[in-house]
Amino acid sequence: MLEAYRHTIAELREAFVEVCKTVFGESLVSILTKGSTVKGGFIPGLSDVDLHVYLKDDAFIYSDFLKLELGLSLQEKMYELIRNYDLGGGPIQVICLPVSHQRDWVGPLPETYILLYGDACPDPPPTAEEMLKQDLDSLKNPTYAYKLINSLSDERTDQLASYVRRLNPAVTPALYRVLSLLTQHPFAVWTMTKFEVLGALEKLEDERARQLAEFGRTFYDLASKRDELREDADLCRTAIRVGFQVVDLGREIGHKLDK
Repeated sequence: MLEAYRHTIAELREAFVEVCKTVFGESLVSILTKGSTVKGGFIPGLSDVDLHVYLKDDAFIYSDFLKLELGLSLQEKMYELIRNYDLGGGPIQVICLPVSHQRDWVGPLPETYILLYGDACPDPPPTAEEMLKQDLDSLKNPTYAYKLINSLSDERTDQLASYVRRLNPAVTPALYRVLSLLTQHPFAVWTMTKFEVLGALEKLEDERARQLAEFGRTFYDLASKRDELREDADLCRTAIRVGFQVVDLGREIGHKLDK
């Protein structure tokens, strides 16, 4: 699926770099892209384009909160850019990060990102121990996913398809984290595509891992039905239920592994 969008993604990346140069000027340090557009496993309408922008401290009000005028300027330029590039309905996710701050999550592995601007990724590569700890902590505490439940009542029925897409950043990492913890090989796991992860889970003797893979495949199959999801709220609800089966089983596995 990625091949059909490869040229568009390449043009989008180049245009994004120019946007950041215009908006941030001398404050811009580096830009990288990561995720399924780099590793593979891109699903149109579900997968997003992950872009990390590293900036000097003068671009932020305090901590990692971008200055308002910079945020407004970036939004204006991004709106123009998004209209020009069709990625099958998938979102573009931009995260602006101060170079001087230590984060509570580990940096990307060298093989999982592409540097679009700058000399190097400001975040140091993680150790296996750091990655396994983050995998376990995040698996046991899927707060992002459960917060989405609270926002369900705010969703119009005809907007549930976008909710399915928002659930993906909770579903996919859960699959990776379970395989990482069960194999104790986080470096190898996090360079895989999501479909390679599913295949690896299915080959494990752990019945819970195979069940997780089944839930994951079902979620991706449902979530890839973009046109049907827009028209069928019940199909959206089914996809949401399956997505949370992945999250809940992942959480259960995480707590058992921590005993």
